[in-house]
Amino acid sequence: MTTTSQLNKSNTFQEDPDMLQKQLTVPEPFNLTKTRPKMIPLPKVIKRDIVAMPMPKDRKSLADIENDKKMRRQATTDAIRREYEDNGKQRFPLATEGLPSTKIFDKVSKEVD
Repeated sequence: MTTTSQLNKSNTFQEDPDMLQKQLTVPEPFNLTKTRPKMIPLPKVIKRDIVAMPMPKDRKSLADIENDKKMRRQATTDAIRREYEDNGKQRFPLATEGLPSTKIFDKVSKEVD
C-alpha cells in the first residue's frame, strides 16, 4: 500500500539535479607490493676426484691367498673339534641312539675315516 506522499518522494529523487551529479564510487586496486622472486639455492658441488688406495708392498698371488684361507679354515675346524673332544662333560643320551638307523651312520663314518 503505497501512499501518494511516498510516490511524490520517489519522483523527487529522480528529478533532483544534485542526485544526478553525485559521483559514483570508482573501485581502485589495492596498494599491494610485488612479491620478490624466490631464490633457488645453488646445487651442492659433487667432487669428481677418484681417490684410489695405494698398492700394498707385500703383494700376494691368488694361490697364496687361497692357501691362507684353507689354513685358517683348517685351524678353526681343528680348534672346534678339540673343544668338543676334550670336553669332560658327558653328552645327554638320546632315546633314538639305540635305533638301527643310527648305527648305520656310525658304520659309514668309520669306513670313511
